[in-house]
Amino acid sequence: MLASAYDAEINNIYYNFSGNEAEVTSGPGSSIYSGAVVIPSSVIYNGTTYSVTSIGEYAFQSCSGLTSVSIGNGVTSIGFQAF
Repeated sequence: MLASAYDAEINNIYYNFSGNEAEVTSGPGSSIYSGAVVIPSSVIYNGTTYSVTSIGEYAFQSCSGLTSVSIGNGVTSIGFQAF
């Protein structure tokens, strides 16, 4: 069982922040993502703009209801077993 911790939920996507970068991560519970997911190039949280640069390990693991994932141009890293 994987523990999930995240800094923010923005438009139904969960993120962790480091510096001025954001990583897509898993949210509470398993298989929380479904349908068509769009990962933007950047997000704004508490007045700060973060570049979305990575998809974390196991972020979309076991999301059997996922139909598509559109990945923004800023993503340069996809973690182990992200899908």
